[in-house]
Amino acid sequence: MPGSSEASQQRTPSPPARPIGTCVPPGSCSAVITLAGDLHARPAGSLAVAAAKFDSAAELIVRDVKVDARSVLSVMSLGATSGQEVMVTATGPDAREAVDTIIGILAEATEVGR
Repeated sequence: MPGSSEASQQRTPSPPARPIGTCVPPGSCSAVITLAGDLHARPAGSLAVAAAKFDSAAELIVRDVKVDARSVLSVMSLGATSGQEVMVTATGPDAREAVDTIIGILAEATEVGR
């Protein structure tokens, strides 16, 4: 291309604002997020209510412990705190939307008392 240098053609990709997940095969999705805050009662409740709105079965996995995302008590029993990785998985017709929604809620979790 006239007037453009090789350096201007190379773009450094921006880091994703949210975790990148996978959806293979169709109807089965997962994503991992590192918590910036704690998974205390408020985000656990919001997460369980949101998960219940989807037809897909959603689960959270922390330290090899897997729980149903629709159960607020199960989500809270994970005891996930700031800095821990949480894997979100969903299987069903709206798996991608379920994972994206749950990851969004986890991304907004704050430390207890804030």
